[in-house]
Amino acid sequence: MAAYLRFAYVPEPWSIHEGIYKLEPGCRLTLTREGVTNLPSDPPRAPTDAPGLSLRRWWSLHRVVAAGEATPLEDETAAVDMLEARLRESIRLQSIADVPLGAFLSGGVDSSTIVALMQSEAVTPVRTFTIGFEDTAHDEAIHARAVARHLGTDHTELYVTPREALDVIPQLPRLYDEPFADSSQIPTFLVCCQARRQVTVALSGDAGDELFGGYNRYLRARRIRTMLAWMPWSVRQAMIRLILSQSVARWDALGGWLNVGMNLLGNRLHKLSEGLSGVRDLDAFYYNLVSA
Repeated sequence: MAAYLRFAYVPEPWSIHEGIYKLEPGCRLTLTREGVTNLPSDPPRAPTDAPGLSLRRWWSLHRVVAAGEATPLEDETAAVDMLEARLRESIRLQSIADVPLGAFLSGGVDSSTIVALMQSEAVTPVRTFTIGFEDTAHDEAIHARAVARHLGTDHTELYVTPREALDVIPQLPRLYDEPFADSSQIPTFLVCCQARRQVTVALSGDAGDELFGGYNRYLRARRIRTMLAWMPWSVRQAMIRLILSQSVARWDALGGWLNVGMNLLGNRLHKLSEGLSGVRDLDAFYYNLVSA
């Protein structure tokens, strides 16, 4: 429960259910009958051997990163070509299906890239699906429509009202294995309902930000920490208190007056200040940034 409230989800190997644990990514669990009846009371981490239980890691992100750092790609063109080849092969394998296939399209980099590669390999227009919202501040349908027109996909849009979105909330405990506090679960369910009328399998751009460092905090956390390292601790904390003493709306108004060209300036300043409050090293800073 504490992990859920901090991170907005429950990371493996834990789950929201007491005494039930998740298998971590890249791991293989082998159980015998003895292992089923004598499970450890604490979540095992790979590598582990217990009576009737063997847990091994067959893929490690840390090993992949270390190998990449040991043999960096110097030629940018070659790196781009290799990446496209890998993406194309992955999408080709995921597109092998004996049922109707489609894709979710938001108009962002991740889903647009996947749909573009799907369409380049397809002999007929790929079926794409988008959720639109009446609130223009959260509506990405116009971007998805432009991408679909450019690629020539068979595009479908569904516009959702606030009432329809609210009606999904009571269904969430039935739809998902455990709670996670991401509002995207609501449009994801709605776009799945829409797509299911035409296709059985759909590809999406999920995990692009995680794989390719798409979140601002990945790039900015170290930069900001380095930039503020010269500032004495007491001065830094005083600056943070000053920022938090002014409302989000006031910072937004100041940003508009100064024409700083940054959306949600107040939210960004407040989040950054809360992340830096009381921390003395980069790890603690990042921990605060990912805490909900």
